[in-house]
Amino acid sequence: MKKNLMTLAAVLCCTTMMVLTSCSTDDNPVTEYYDYDEAFSYTYQGQKLYYIVNPEGEAVVVSPMYPDIDLDNEESWTGFDKPQGDVVIPDYVPFNGSNCPVREVGNYAFLKCDEITSITLPTTLRSVGAYCLFSCTGLTELTIPEGVTSIGNGAFRYCTNLKTINIPEGVTSINEWVFANCESIESITLPKSVSVLGGAAFYNDVNLVSVNLQEGLDSIGNWAFGYCKKLETITIPKSVTKIGDVVFYGDVNLVSVNLQEGLESIGNWAFSSCPNLESITFPKGLTKIGDYAFSDNQKLVSINLQEGLEYIGEWAFGCCESLESITLPKSLSVISGAAFYEDVNLVSVNLQEGLDSIGDWAFGRCESLESITLPKSVTKLGIKTFFGCSSMSSIVIPEGMTSIGQASFSYCEKLQEVLLPSTLTAISESCFEKAEMLTSIVIPENVSVIDSFAFYECTNLKQVTLPAALTAIGDSVFANDKSIETITLHCAVPPTLGKGVFTQYNAKLIVPKGAADAYRKDETWGLFATIEEEE
Repeated sequence: MKKNLMTLAAVLCCTTMMVLTSCSTDDNPVTEYYDYDEAFSYTYQGQKLYYIVNPEGEAVVVSPMYPDIDLDNEESWTGFDKPQGDVVIPDYVPFNGSNCPVREVGNYAFLKCDEITSITLPTTLRSVGAYCLFSCTGLTELTIPEGVTSIGNGAFRYCTNLKTINIPEGVTSINEWVFANCESIESITLPKSVSVLGGAAFYNDVNLVSVNLQEGLDSIGNWAFGYCKKLETITIPKSVTKIGDVVFYGDVNLVSVNLQEGLESIGNWAFSSCPNLESITFPKGLTKIGDYAFSDNQKLVSINLQEGLEYIGEWAFGCCESLESITLPKSLSVISGAAFYEDVNLVSVNLQEGLDSIGDWAFGRCESLESITLPKSVTKLGIKTFFGCSSMSSIVIPEGMTSIGQASFSYCEKLQEVLLPSTLTAISESCFEKAEMLTSIVIPENVSVIDSFAFYECTNLKQVTLPAALTAIGDSVFANDKSIETITLHCAVPPTLGKGVFTQYNAKLIVPKGAADAYRKDETWGLFATIEEEE
């Protein structure tokens, strides 16, 4: 509820708990009071401002509605005259016979006071409150005095004409949204004393060209420099151990990033949608790259990841259409789903021993990738891991691999040679669908099931060898494989067949000795015109 400022006459009738200075000109300022624990006004150099005094005897600049705010209209001066022009906050204000040092500009103190053109903060100041100068659109420059250690959330957000900021040594943290949407700021230098840069601190500062981050900074919060569309280069100090999520997201003119040794993790989307990013220096000791961290960066050509890296998140380098080569370290254990999805110019990848898992779609639609050698340490592949790698001609799958996900090599249209390990027990659904250049396949001895569409439309497949352990073949596994000449089966009992496994029966079946009659009597196997027993 809004507090009504008491008139001078009313003050004279109040208790002795309230003190009134004499009325005068600017040289002898005017003080008016609420009740003892409420805001009072003090006129200095022609500007009436409002204060409270805390139990320590320190003055805090507040809005006249203190402690309330008009949330419906986002106003803290409803019904009062807002300050205009040049505002000077004194070092001291009189209260109850004492001069109280002004230590803080309180939360919402000058919210939307858009006719303030400059503000002089007192030398006694120690803290700047949250949203205290929010949307002061007439403010063009700001000097924060020495002695200030804390700047609250959104303190100067939407100060759209603010061009110059001086932040002194001693400030230890820049909190969330402090300078967000300050579209006229062109450069910023943080003092060495700042250890924490809060989330969205400079968000959408569309004219910010240069940022100087100092040693001593420990972490950079989410969205800190998001949509800073003119920022071209950034060097992260050695002291920074963590870059948060979406920190530089949408910085469309960012060209180079220098990450220093000491950095341990890069958050999700941190450098995503930076379409002009050409160069990144990755340090040793970096252990984690988050989801989408560098996705949609169309000019990134090469990546050299250093020892120490353990984890690459989902889509981390997805849709980097100019990326041609990647160097991956031996320390890497996880490549998550779609990590390099649709990197259409990626030609080579060197996967190291120590890699444990490769997620779904990890290299999906990498159309220029020609070959891949999987290390022995990889025991399973995710779904569609190499789906649509249309230039891949060969793949080496090591012994020890136990599972290949659905459609892992589907639409690898130039794949000619595949060596499958004996440790496989099943061929997954659509695993080699549309591998049109594949001419032969030997299914390993421990495979008992071939799932549906596994070799669908492998139009040049001629030789197929099936193991003794095979018991079932799913729907359409060899459908539209028009070139099959020979199918060699080592299973004495005909495997059960799903629907439409074959679309023609011209191939020769070679079956174990004594098994020909069983195949001829089978409803589907018996459709093959030529069934011979092996010698």
